[in-house]
Amino acid sequence: MVLIIIKMYPTEKEQIIHSKIIDSLRNNPKGLTMTQLVKDIKFSRKAIEKHLEVLILENEIYMK
Repeated sequence: MVLIIIKMYPTEKEQIIHSKIIDSLRNNPKGLTMTQLVKDIKFSRKAIEKHLEVLILENEIYMK
């Protein structure tokens, strides 16, 4: 078994999480729960919460 470690800069990781959240929400126009988002994009709940807050402040998404 070979394990490859890829080092990403924080800004790259932030952009990946951001785009995965947006893509996931676009693919589910009725919306998603936090649990569904975590399962779908496979990042931690805390990271997703942080990005959702930013997206809400930027008026890119809204939360019910």
